[in-house]
Parts: sequence; structure tokens; C-alpha cells
Amino acid sequence: MTSSPSTRATHTPGFDRVVRRDDGAFAALGAEWDALHRRCPAAGVFQSVEWLESWWRSYGRPGALRLVVVRRDGRAVAGAALTRTVRAGVPVLVPVGAGISDWSDVLVDPAVPGAAAALRAALLAEPGWSVLDLPEVAAGGHARELAGGWPGRCLSTPASVCSSLPAAPIEDLVGSLSSSMRADVRRALRRVDTAGVTERRVPVDELPAAVGRLLELHRRQWRARGGMTPEHGRPRFAGHLTRSVTAMADGGRAALHEYRAGGELVASSLLLIDAEQVGGYLYGADPGLYGRVNVTTMLTRTALREAVDRGAARFGLLRGREEYKSGWRAEPARNDRLLLVRPGDPRGLGYAVVVRAAARGRDVVRERLPAVRAAVAAARRTARNPRLLLRGRSAAR
Repeated sequence: MTSSPSTRATHTPGFDRVVRRDDGAFAALGAEWDALHRRCPAAGVFQSVEWLESWWRSYGRPGALRLVVVRRDGRAVAGAALTRTVRAGVPVLVPVGAGISDWSDVLVDPAVPGAAAALRAALLAEPGWSVLDLPEVAAGGHARELAGGWPGRCLSTPASVCSSLPAAPIEDLVGSLSSSMRADVRRALRRVDTAGVTERRVPVDELPAAVGRLLELHRRQWRARGGMTPEHGRPRFAGHLTRSVTAMADGGRAALHEYRAGGELVASSLLLIDAEQVGGYLYGADPGLYGRVNVTTMLTRTALREAVDRGAARFGLLRGREEYKSGWRAEPARNDRLLLVRPGDPRGLGYAVVVRAAARGRDVVRERLPAVRAAVAAARRTARNPRLLLRGRSAAR
């Protein structure tokens, strides 16, 4: 293969590797990436080609892509979708999808010995970076194989907590809850049924419009409560979600459910699907619905049914420490942020050390100073929705 400004082809014994930097990389390598992804169940849905390519179209910068594919006998056996950025003067490789993906990972075919080592060599052969920053690596992620034999410094720090439930009909799951929670859930399910709320899975050809409705409900929900993630209100996120969900649903990797009462749309929930679990990624509900039914219970029943129908082992509640998750006895699993420093690179090591120190400082605030954490959260909600401040002043009068 000939090299070009957007393509680098290199060789190690038994393996060939190529690095694509151009915007057409996913289109060119998408089929073999998809086949490799299906052989890597631990990688999860956020490493699917549909998600990555769509993210790149919304968030990518020309020339920053580093799509690495390692082949053996002409077949892809490992890969990493990364983008180069500069942070505090340090060139850093971060995952495509970072920021809106619950997991960061690479692809390594578990049936091919040496695939992780070949991917490691391919990354080290790529010039122009000092540290590989993987912000959300799951406990069983393939990136841990990459880190296991890393020749430079490898630092880690705790990242998000992702919780999950075993996939089972909600009626079976209720039996494992505390007596008070069991009664609450059963009461909530009866209220959903008597309220006349109906649910349907949106057909693929209707998804572009349905994603727009989901995002509008999501905005209305958080406008009333305060605290919406700012990115969820931006056009680039809407474009990414519309493209990716439509493509993923066509391949069985996404499902969007809508709920109606009296003919009016009152809630919508997006589920992302991989070989091991169905995950609740984003939902929205009319603010008035919360006074009529338990929205969380309603959405959980649908998601559990979807997981059972798909043959998944678990229903993932994904990132966050929301209180309701403990009530369901969801099992928490902590992600880690992995910082792989290029050997002998002092700038990369300095970056990694600072990142880890900052993370430890945040942990102190989160775990030892709950009052500070609550105050910061309240300030952020007020900054995002100034009307909350006006409500507080009115109440004080």
C-alpha cells in the first residue's frame, strides 16, 4: 500500500497495520471495522462504526483523526479510533466518541494471540503524540490489554460508575427487592396501566423525526427540573444522535420507545444494544407526567423486556450515581481513566500526573465534603437555568 498525507501503512512480523487520518476513513474501513467489532463483545456499542462515524461527522476536526487498524492475513484483528488534540500544550490522543460515550475502548480480537501487542506497536509507531487518554474504560474493556504491556508509564484514576440489572421480566426482578420497594414498584406499575399510557417501539423509517421528539421532551423535562447536560441541547448532538440511532437501529443496535396518553406523546426512551446488554442512554418525559406515574418504573419495565427479547444478559443504567439506582439494587461497576504515556516523554508524564491529581481532588470533594458537592451542583443548575433563582426569591418572600 502506498502512503499519503492521510494514510500510513506499516508492518510488524505477522501483522500489517494502517493508520487513516482522512474524513473518508470510516467509509473505507467500515465493513472490516464492523466485522471486528462483532468479534469483540466486551467493546460495547460505543465502538460500533455507526456511532463512531456519526460522532466524527459532528465533532471531528480535519486532519485530527487517527483510525488504526491492525490486520493479520488480510483480516482486521485490532483497532483504535482516536483523535489528536492539544491540551495545555501537550499533544494527546483521545477516543473518537469521547464526552458523550459511556465507555472508551479499543478493539482486540480475543481469538488472535498477539493482536493487543500489535495494536500497541502500531500506536507507538504513530508520531505526534505524548499520551493516550482513555477516559471511561470498563472493567472488562480491551484497553486494559493494551495497558497491560505498555512500555511507558501507565497511570489510572477512578472514572464514572455504571450500574446494571440482570435481564429479567420486571415481575421477576421485583421479588429480589426490599419489601417496601417491592410494594412501591407494584403500585407504580398499576398506576401506569390504569393511567392509559401506551408504548410502542418506533419503526426504523420513523426514527429521524422520533429522535427530534425525544430531544424536545428531554429539553422540556430538564427545563422544568434544571440541570440538563448542555451538550444535549446543541445541534451537533442532535445531528449525531439522529444519524447514529437510525443506522444502529437498522442493524439491531438501538431501539427507541415512545409512550402516549390520550393520543399525546408524553415520554420517549432511547436504548442502545450490544451483545451483552441493553443500555438506557437518553430519555425525555413531559413534566406533567411525573405527577401521574412513576416514569422510572415505566421505562425500566420496557427496557427489561427489550433486554429479555434480545437475549442480553443485563440492562445497563449506564453512567451516574442517581439515588433510584440503589433502590433497584443495581450492581455498580466503576470505569477507570487510563493514561498511557509515550516512553521517555516528560510532557506526557506531566500531563498524566496533573490529570490524576485533579481527579483525586474531585474525589475528596465528592466523598468527604458532601455539602460542598451539593452547593456546587445547585450553582450549576442555577447557572444553566436562572429561573430557579427567581423561584427561590419568590419563595423567600
